[in-house]
Amino acid sequence: MALVTELVGDEIKRPKLHPTQVPCYWSILTIEGAEAPILQLDTRGSAERETPQKQSQTLQFDRHSATQLFLIIKREFNL
Repeated sequence: MALVTELVGDEIKRPKLHPTQVPCYWSILTIEGAEAPILQLDTRGSAERETPQKQSQTLQFDRHSATQLFLIIKREFNL
């Protein structure tokens, strides 16, 4: 679980697709004192896990990191 402050490009030497597929749940958080809303992305345990549907990963994006993510997606998927 983390608040993403910056997206930094990286090169994966042996890219591969992960075998487990799960939905990603998103929420917009309004936090008192925050300058803007926070985008939160969560995944939950797959059906094969010991505790299915238990929250397993969480990433939060502020305005800066969400803008970076948006621009990367726009560029890399030719949107």
